[in-house]
Amino acid sequence: MGVVFGVVAGSVIGREHVQKGRNNQDGFAVRVMDQRLAAVVTDGCSSSRYSEVGARLGAQFLAGEIARRMQAGKAGMELAYGTTRALVTYLDNVARGACPDDREREEFIAETLLFGFLGLAIDGTRVSVFGVGDGVVSLNGDVQIIDPGPDNAPPYVGYLIMEGPSRGAIPELYVQANVEQVDTLLIGTDGLVDLERTPDLPLKNGDRQGGIDQFEADAMLTAQAGRLQRRLAVLGELNGRMRDDTTAVLVRRVR
Repeated sequence: MGVVFGVVAGSVIGREHVQKGRNNQDGFAVRVMDQRLAAVVTDGCSSSRYSEVGARLGAQFLAGEIARRMQAGKAGMELAYGTTRALVTYLDNVARGACPDDREREEFIAETLLFGFLGLAIDGTRVSVFGVGDGVVSLNGDVQIIDPGPDNAPPYVGYLIMEGPSRGAIPELYVQANVEQVDTLLIGTDGLVDLERTPDLPLKNGDRQGGIDQFEADAMLTAQAGRLQRRLAVLGELNGRMRDDTTAVLVRRVR
């Protein structure tokens, strides 16, 4: 019958955006198609006024595109490159449709379409995680924190369409494994990094805050709808522990 995975997702606004009266600029999407699972988290540029628009459009597009390409047999870097090129073309079409004027279009891109992403793909035999920008990936508790680059300025895909989509984009491949090797897999935006840096800090009720490992350690998170969202809300909205918006998708092998 094959390996079966459960999947959950959640997102909370960071305390700095609460203080500034900004929206949550992250996005996420999950698609299940036949025996395939596609999931995406996106992280909008904090200095852009409306990057949550691009982040949420991008998450929906990417999840669907990953699912379609998996159905065509794509995996690993072939899946990563093809999906990212398709995203560049999609965003270019959005920008040109919204703003025919070149100067207006560049401002629209800068304010609306700058975001990074992590994409997760599981078919019957293979697992891939790839992305452009920063974030967090954890496979079976082995955490990778992805560096945003100099001056905390990730290479947003939207920059590429300011000079034309023909330049392409260069995604990184963070996980390439067989499904049998995966017990838990988490992708998240960089808001989760605060947890990893200070796992022993107490919460308001005296409980230990915990690091990223707490999500993979709790088998109930994928068994109860909303449990991951509630945990993120306790950490973020109630205790104010994440400065930046925080979004996670958690996958757990159930058999």
